[in-house]
Amino acid sequence: MEDIFINNLKKKFKELYELANENGFVILIPNRKLINENMLNQNFYNNHIYSISKYDEQMYINLNGKVLKFFHPKFSSFIGWKKEMTFNIKENFRTDNIIFYVIDNVCDDGGYNIQNTKENSTNSGFNSNSLIPKESMSEYLKLSKNLEMSTEEYKRCTKELNNFIDKMKNSIIFMKNFENEYSKYFVQGSNDILKSIRKSLTGMKGNDENNFITVCNQLCESLIFKDFYSFIMNNLINFYSEEEKELKKKIKENPSKYDWINFNIDEAFKSCDFSKEIEDLKLIKEKNTVFEKANVIFLINDNMSKEAKLKYEEKTKKNYNPQADTFLSFWTYILTHSSMENIIAESKFLNLFNFCGNMDEKSYLITTFVSVVDGIVKDVGKSEKFITQKVVPCYINCGN
Repeated sequence: MEDIFINNLKKKFKELYELANENGFVILIPNRKLINENMLNQNFYNNHIYSISKYDEQMYINLNGKVLKFFHPKFSSFIGWKKEMTFNIKENFRTDNIIFYVIDNVCDDGGYNIQNTKENSTNSGFNSNSLIPKESMSEYLKLSKNLEMSTEEYKRCTKELNNFIDKMKNSIIFMKNFENEYSKYFVQGSNDILKSIRKSLTGMKGNDENNFITVCNQLCESLIFKDFYSFIMNNLINFYSEEEKELKKKIKENPSKYDWINFNIDEAFKSCDFSKEIEDLKLIKEKNTVFEKANVIFLINDNMSKEAKLKYEEKTKKNYNPQADTFLSFWTYILTHSSMENIIAESKFLNLFNFCGNMDEKSYLITTFVSVVDGIVKDVGKSEKFITQKVVPCYINCGN
């Protein structure tokens, strides 16, 4: 089946193979016993073709934007996957400019079925139809109030929450350059509360496991941060006020240095106009939770993608298949040309205080945003004023 996998790719998805070959991508060849020819569609191949992030050589990003982490001799699911998966490497070889890894699994979670939990609504006035993703924190708070009145277990969870926030504010010291340590306490405590909330809502799970997890994550985040987000953010803003001023000054002195047209991207993108996205970045400041800020980043990225797709296909008459680094260049451009406030503080906030990392493509976009900010800061902050920390995303798997 390895031969069928590769031959089918070359024959039916020639452009994908050429894209991988041109850019030196990595292709994971799935276990022959786990696939059949009917599975070999474009989405399946997109999940098996990877570029290596230039910001982290252990991070492999596929054409669907999902991320694997590489620890020789295996890969593990990291961002964007619905479940934890491990891919052991059986052999590897190079053909043309592509590195192939033969693995013992399949990079696809679409067909995965979790045993459904029997629906039990005796303790709640809600059913599975109530658990649909919301767009804002206020909607989750409204849902949480109803749930609080409906379940004794949920009341216990909110008591745990209040004790946790009390401890984080009064017992654990939050200091500059110790944000990583502070976030470890925060992420672990948040995850414990999340487990309690999920347990209290299990009877409403219904048939959509992924939807249930998403709603629980975002509901828990809204509860935790309705009082606590401003405490964290205000501290981060104070910690990095001098660095923010220096960053703005350096960028202002040489703005053309960060024009994306100077990056190694296709000529077809040079006519893109990202003025709206540059303006929209200001909206991040108005949002309170990681979930809400991630929605802003997602919408900006989506608009950039539409603009880039239009310009690329107009100019080249080819299908739009951008490299991962193309969007790193786009994000560098809009971040350095915007008047967004507190870039460093926002980046550290998104990176270190997202306790429920299972936000599908939004998690990957947060990582992209943080990586770009980190790169800009390191580039302009070579003076002693800058004390930067390595980007280490604090994502904890919130699945079963």
